[in-house]
Amino acid sequence: MSSVSLGLELVKYLVFTILVLFLAVVATRMWVRRLRPVRAGAYLGLVEGLALGPKQGVYLVRAADQVLVLGVTEANITLLGTISGTAADLVAAPAETEGQSVLSGWLGRGQEWIDRIRKRGGRP
Repeated sequence: MSSVSLGLELVKYLVFTILVLFLAVVATRMWVRRLRPVRAGAYLGLVEGLALGPKQGVYLVRAADQVLVLGVTEANITLLGTISGTAADLVAAPAETEGQSVLSGWLGRGQEWIDRIRKRGGRP
């Protein structure tokens, strides 16, 4: 092969790689945006949701000093009940989930590992 055709092939692979990386970044951003939870305001916020099927679920929504239990389908939103008083405070308080505790455990172990490496002068 001549150096011109080799250079052309290299440019093709480089352009293709950049295009694939760009599409991967765009797809990841769209996916993350889709999974991002609804932001809570001062008086209104999503506490928790449970999917019961495609486009169906039960949601706990904090509204002022009470928690609304909503049944949601593709066509309707139905108030199933309300929780108020002390029970609403307990339900609306953010709780550490099992996934969060696992993640915090991994992060803690990772930080311990980094500290040990630093103490040894950069050697693992």
